[in-house]
Amino acid sequence: MICTHLLAAALASVLPAGLAAPASQDRPIAFTHVTLIDATGVPAQEDMTIVVTRNRISAIGRSVEVTIPASAQMVDGTGLYMVPGLIDTHVHLFRDWTETTRERAEAYLGGFLAQGVTGLREAQGDEFRLALRDAIGRGQILGPHLYVSGEVSYAGVQSDGVDDLRALTRRRIAQGFDGIKVLSRLKPQDVLGVIDEARSQGVPVYGHTTYRDTLPWVDYTLPAVYAGLSGVMHTWFLPTVADQLRPPAPPCGWRECAAAWWLYHASLWLFTADQDTEALIQTMVQRQVWLEPTLTFTDLIAHHDRYQDKDPAGWYDWYQGPDLTRFRAAFDEMKRFVRRFHETGGVVLAGTDNVDYPLRYELSLLSEAGLSPLAVLQAGTRNAARALGWAERLGTVEVGKEADFLLLEDNPLEDLRNLQRIRMVVRAGQLLEGAALKELDAKAKAAASAAKR
Repeated sequence: MICTHLLAAALASVLPAGLAAPASQDRPIAFTHVTLIDATGVPAQEDMTIVVTRNRISAIGRSVEVTIPASAQMVDGTGLYMVPGLIDTHVHLFRDWTETTRERAEAYLGGFLAQGVTGLREAQGDEFRLALRDAIGRGQILGPHLYVSGEVSYAGVQSDGVDDLRALTRRRIAQGFDGIKVLSRLKPQDVLGVIDEARSQGVPVYGHTTYRDTLPWVDYTLPAVYAGLSGVMHTWFLPTVADQLRPPAPPCGWRECAAAWWLYHASLWLFTADQDTEALIQTMVQRQVWLEPTLTFTDLIAHHDRYQDKDPAGWYDWYQGPDLTRFRAAFDEMKRFVRRFHETGGVVLAGTDNVDYPLRYELSLLSEAGLSPLAVLQAGTRNAARALGWAERLGTVEVGKEADFLLLEDNPLEDLRNLQRIRMVVRAGQLLEGAALKELDAKAKAAASAAKR
């Protein structure tokens, strides 16, 4: 384990080329004549001017009405579209690396900025990631805002009792983790204890809501929501199916037959009617519990042909023939659940549960699920910022908020693929475009490639 304060000191003293801390932004910047899509829910606003002063948005208005400081740097946004920086609420940084170094981690984080992602939630943190988060927050590293989850599981305690898990929860909070993530190997009564402990200290709890060490697996989503869970990660195990309607479970264990078990649990969606999940949807919406569907990972299996560049070895090419048809049908039901949840008023987040830069896939899949382009954009901006406690400073383009936004070459509300047509990324008031974005992307790919050898 890397000592947090030593790593932070090292990060402050040595910064790789291309990831230097932002220079002083005392000189205002005026972005003129842009079409603003601020993600608050109002329609796109044409011919707008946005003024940034000391890394904060100080003025927004019609270009003919806004007073621009005489000393301001001018950026002509004619023909461009401004949206908030994107936020991926579920990543596993460096998970598939064989060797993680500080320099590689910093370079890799810069790659997210090149993709327009200015905020991340690390779903499984440690002291190394906490130190990276703090260095980014102090402006010592140019990278996306980082929210770091502290995991609570039986792996962190000597016994599997709730008292030990409560103590572990307190330790995670004392270490400075932003939120507590629970895993599917925790017994229901223990998760309720973790939720109670964290809530008493004002720290959110989220994660998996099934216990997978028994057959049939125990789903405790609804009790956890009543206990104060902040959010549900994944749609896999949410269907409720009566025992007499369940298909036969695989005859072998999870470790021996992982693909068979994934297919079995996905298939339960084919035996679930809308009324079976209505109570869950209504309760989550009433209690403002967010849903992070993480559709990308499931789609990686359902439509593996879309991800040849992400999985060239075919690790997730699990099914063919009738099994693939069945899996895809189940995935369609998961997406339909997401649409129903959204239409009922639920808060949907864009999280990928992945390691590289696939947020564009998650946004596309939320669109396939039936969310409007604006709702998809909000899942990856406004909703995400609210879920992470960042709403006062991030997630929308409004006066007083940090200058974290993108300038796009075409309208993302007409085609979400336009979110990839990035002309400029503004992070903490620093302008990144053209060669700078290409350099960040190249260094991130080189760092990842070197770390996986």
